[in-house]
Amino acid sequence: MATRTMSDKENLLTTSAFSSLKFYEQKRTWKEWFLLDGNRFVVAAAVGITIFIPIVGIEYVLRMPFQDPQPLYYIFSSIITGNITLIMVVVSINQLLLSQGFKTPVELQAQL
Repeated sequence: MATRTMSDKENLLTTSAFSSLKFYEQKRTWKEWFLLDGNRFVVAAAVGITIFIPIVGIEYVLRMPFQDPQPLYYIFSSIITGNITLIMVVVSINQLLLSQGFKTPVELQAQL
């Protein structure tokens, strides 16, 4: 029996598959850190900075300060009102669903 050596093409495929797997693992770890494991303060600061810096940069480059802040007042008040309404609806639905899972002490004792 002759041992078969890997050709250059097979070696390249194996190497590229390994490097793509390594890249996937690195991407997965960063994604997991950002979404699950990361410090919420650091993640919030990073997101805030990535949004704040371009806005300030655009205003600095265009040199167009806000002349009339009234439209911003309407935009921010609608965002805040919408968020409060959304939070209230989500909490109400959550309480409704959780209340169906709760049982009376008699029913809990019967399960034991």
